[in-house]
Amino acid sequence: MEHSELEPIVTMLIDSWRGDVQRDPARWNACRKLDELLRSFLSPDFVRRARRAPKKYRVEVRDALGQLITQDPAAERLAKILLGDLQPVPHAPSVVLPSIAIHGSNNQISVGPHLGTVTQIMNPPSGDQRQQKAADAVVQDEPNQLLFKLMLLQRGDDVIEVRAIQTPSQGQPHATIQAPYMLEELDAVLVMIDDSVTGRQSSTEYQREILRRHNLLSSPQQHRRMLERIGHHLYERLFVGDVRSAFQSALNLAHQQGHSLRLQLCMDEDSVMLARFPWELLHDGRRPLLASKAIELTRSIAYSESPMPLNLELPLRLLYVGPRPTNLPPLPRVTDHSRVPEYLRALERSGVLCVTELARPTYTDLVDHVQHNRVQILHFDGHGSFGRRCRCRVHAPHCDVCPTCGANLVDIPPEGYLAFEDRTYDTHLVPSSTLGTILYSCSIQVGVLLACSSGVVHGDTLFTGVGPALVQAGVPAVIATQSTISSDAANVFAETFYQSLTRREPIAMAVNHGRQQLLLHQEWFIPVLYLRDAS
Repeated sequence: MEHSELEPIVTMLIDSWRGDVQRDPARWNACRKLDELLRSFLSPDFVRRARRAPKKYRVEVRDALGQLITQDPAAERLAKILLGDLQPVPHAPSVVLPSIAIHGSNNQISVGPHLGTVTQIMNPPSGDQRQQKAADAVVQDEPNQLLFKLMLLQRGDDVIEVRAIQTPSQGQPHATIQAPYMLEELDAVLVMIDDSVTGRQSSTEYQREILRRHNLLSSPQQHRRMLERIGHHLYERLFVGDVRSAFQSALNLAHQQGHSLRLQLCMDEDSVMLARFPWELLHDGRRPLLASKAIELTRSIAYSESPMPLNLELPLRLLYVGPRPTNLPPLPRVTDHSRVPEYLRALERSGVLCVTELARPTYTDLVDHVQHNRVQILHFDGHGSFGRRCRCRVHAPHCDVCPTCGANLVDIPPEGYLAFEDRTYDTHLVPSSTLGTILYSCSIQVGVLLACSSGVVHGDTLFTGVGPALVQAGVPAVIATQSTISSDAANVFAETFYQSLTRREPIAMAVNHGRQQLLLHQEWFIPVLYLRDAS
């Protein structure tokens, strides 16, 4: 193809990297498929740079695209579809509200990249096998539950583009909004939320002044009211104009049908600031939407790799990893010989869960186990942290110099860590990048990371956080914590979550039930559920 023919395709590809969606389903599908083929020529780091500075890297994208089309007839066909020179192969009619239920390896339903496009591949087993599979499968979607899908695009330090890309009304309203909080304001709010759990007073005087301006500096007795103010402020900024009207209509329709509304917030991997907002606190002025079960909220990370299907069958195979390093604050243990909580053992005795405890909760033993055994759920119960690490410890992401050893931290990127044991029972901190690498394309379907700050993100990409790093590794669903969480709250949440999941409830509903049990703890919003886009 000539350069002049490649130019509009390059524009479509770069726009898709920046979060834009083609309105024509066939062209959007072709764009996504061509993007997947092009990734063999372009590194993730290059795509990230091109997304930020498209004019600078446009020629390199065009040259790589031309090389791909020359070598791959499939790529040439997709390019012609994008140019309108070729009609795509007809597909089955699109379904506006897909029902996603995955029952074993012989019945796979995958959701296409365009809204409402469902492709079903079925190799039906025999009658007896089908009945048994249906009985054992954990259903991952309510057939009549409504979905409201928002794409959040960061267009500057304080500007967010909000696009409703799937609604029950089939409309796609959009708006450009100011960020609910500027960066320094958001830092102050998150520190205050963390202090409310730990009992510390780690806010600076400047941060306390910011909180005073927002009427958020309050006593522990007013903690609930403070969370409501934050949630209402987030709601007022996120839902404006036609987006609010469409959302309210969807809420009312879901309520009439007796269901929660599924609210899915989609972000690309560079939208770090957007992922730091505690969206789980959304409050419409009458009630907290998540705590009242008016909505089920999930976070999706959109990036160009095919998502793995979420495939859970009873009994669920769970690997329990419970490190207790002797040089860190003690965490609860059941007995001297086992750290597995009784609620997991009770589910195991009922036959719906198969629990394996990692005898030596070291990083090396984890690697060995996941490489040689089938694991559906990875349950980590231990310490976690997020920040810049020197040889002394992990510091806050904004810390530039270690006050103990004097190490310069400016060039050290912030990252999430899980605390394993080493062979001497001391702490072995394993970074999110390493965990994402060793868990890539393994059998894990769900990650449950009950460690402080396992869902925290900072820096240049969402994948610096432990939870998002597991999503990037191909884990379809990850539950992580967006701040510090108490041991009691983590265990109360997990007990209800697993009871709901083993009753074959969808994972988002099971997470919501777990949050419900934390309302008295005032930590109900801390667990976050990350799903891959199009899960």
